[in-house]
Amino acid sequence: MGSRKPSPKATETAYLISQFLSEHRIVVASGLAEGIDTAAHKATIEAHSQTLAVLGTPLDQVYPQKNCVLQQVIMQKHLAFSQFPIGTPIRPENFLQRNKTLAQLTHASVMVEAQPRSGSLNHASHALKLGYPLFIYRPLNENQIWVQQMLTKGATLFEDPDEISRQLK
Repeated sequence: MGSRKPSPKATETAYLISQFLSEHRIVVASGLAEGIDTAAHKATIEAHSQTLAVLGTPLDQVYPQKNCVLQQVIMQKHLAFSQFPIGTPIRPENFLQRNKTLAQLTHASVMVEAQPRSGSLNHASHALKLGYPLFIYRPLNENQIWVQQMLTKGATLFEDPDEISRQLK
């Protein structure tokens, strides 16, 4: 998980981490948002592995619109999940609910890059409250204030995705 407007380095990192986890038979789940989520889903698909998209929209709607083809591929060949019935309007609070649901459906979360007061931090807080591991990519985040807050709540810094796969296996 991470920023909708990531740095190029964060996008590349998210792609590589997702590819690595996929190759190690770990299902990559994300929210199909622009940015880090998109990179994670694409890397997993290109690694011929399975991905789960937890949507902040009903299954018959797409947000962001630029992910229309990606959502179709995930719905046809992978798994897309929405807690919102057909016809539910798209609202900002739906994405916060989606973050909570995503945290509940996964056994661990990986944060590549985030902005203060972002949806990614909302997801991270839910994951930690549930007692699930939260891994934060050190090189891109080590000087962020929120990192220290997450570390005091139980998050772990990592530099190599193998650290994640070892803890999840």
